[in-house]
Amino acid sequence: KTNQHVKTVDLQRIKMATVVTKDVKATKKLYQDWLNHSVVEEGALSEEIANSWGTPKMAGKPYAILQSKSGDDVYLRIVEGTVPKNYKALTTYGWNAIELIVENPDSIYKKLLKSPFMHLGGPANLGDDGLSTIRAVQFKGPSEEVFYFTRDNGDPSKSTLLMPRSPIDRPFIMVLAGSNARRLADFYVSNFGVKEAFFLKIPIPLVATAQRLDTKHEFPLSLVRLSDFSNSIEIDGYPSTAGPRPTPKGELPPGVAMASFTVDNLDLIN
Repeated sequence: KTNQHVKTVDLQRIKMATVVTKDVKATKKLYQDWLNHSVVEEGALSEEIANSWGTPKMAGKPYAILQSKSGDDVYLRIVEGTVPKNYKALTTYGWNAIELIVENPDSIYKKLLKSPFMHLGGPANLGDDGLSTIRAVQFKGPSEEVFYFTRDNGDPSKSTLLMPRSPIDRPFIMVLAGSNARRLADFYVSNFGVKEAFFLKIPIPLVATAQRLDTKHEFPLSLVRLSDFSNSIEIDGYPSTAGPRPTPKGELPPGVAMASFTVDNLDLIN
């Protein structure tokens, strides 16, 4: 027998980030008022979609899908579910943050300080030396959902980030954590046609603070790029003190629960 290359499905771009919240109505208003997103669809989750997620107890739960003012067909979906009292953002494996492209992180910082969102870090330029042209600020919502608000202030023709088309635009990076960043990155490269941009160990102060570690603690970090420009997954390696997210049986995880991506061919998924 000859070995034949088996084509893998390609992740093209982020389509939707799903947040499990204690109160869809309140979170919907929060995202409308402070993130300037508009509702494009709402209702109750069907039994069919709940079962397709492997979470039968989500059937009948209220949900809303919101879109940025740019009009791009990339969405935030909020679903009502259980957020255990012992769940703290940035301390467990799974999807941990949604990174949105924005016009001005400093303006967002000043604005959101007056909101129900909790400030976590920034605004600051990325990198140990702060010399990167990429600038970001981080906030947390009332159901432990974390948002990074990011902009590249450098030469647009050289940037790996898209240019925002509204003050708070769409998700362009989903942040994922696990016990072994190297294995996670390899999994995505092997199965989903993504390309690793870099793998390094760096301090991530807001994650270290959440986990009660020294802010100089270094975390393994990989960035894998999807096939469409400026769509990526950041993969963080968490220490053994982290662990699985507390999730009621049959429900989605609390906080940032799920990431949805477009692909070129569903039939190629193994």
